[in-house]
Amino acid sequence: MSEEEEDAERDHDIKYRIGEFIVTFSQLESSIRTLLELSLNIDDDLAATLTTPYSFSQLCNVARSVLRTKFSERADEIDGIFASCLGLHENKRNPIVHAHWDYHYSEGALSSYRSARSMKETYPFTDIAALDQAIEKLQATHTELWAIFTDII
Repeated sequence: MSEEEEDAERDHDIKYRIGEFIVTFSQLESSIRTLLELSLNIDDDLAATLTTPYSFSQLCNVARSVLRTKFSERADEIDGIFASCLGLHENKRNPIVHAHWDYHYSEGALSSYRSARSMKETYPFTDIAALDQAIEKLQATHTELWAIFTDII
């Protein structure tokens, strides 16, 4: 395989994984909306009216507050899963979505990302395996979210 073909294959693999992460993150967000809707016992249209304007962080904070109020005996679990969701948002989703994806030879990284908070440039994904780990963590968090709430809603 030529170097150009290897680069094209690597680029395809990276884009596939970025897409997989984004789709899976969207499913997590939808699940949080559904859990909020079920816990408030409201219909889909009202739920959409209430939650559509929320950013992901706002959605997590509102859902966490509602669920902690309704299921106070599970407060630690609720706090833990939403801390994981917010961590994925800040530390994985934002760097994936807002990164400059181009191989940075001097840094040995696939992408560069400048946080709006720190204004520092970082190189969060050094190889495809780092993307795979982010996807696996996201999938595990989504599964854990449903496992916690399957028996309380």
